[in-house]
Amino acid sequence: MNGELEKQNHKIEAMRNWCDAENITHTPTIFINGFELPKEYSIEDLREVL
Repeated sequence: MNGELEKQNHKIEAMRNWCDAENITHTPTIFINGFELPKEYSIEDLREVL
């Protein structure tokens, strides 16, 4: 790919730093009004919670 992937390293590093700062450990991470969906809930539970 003519070095195109090497040019992306700074973007990948910035994303990793952001994930570490926000304590995002997996995807998808669901946020509601700025708060992470508690691990006790699933996506299916949102219909009843909201």
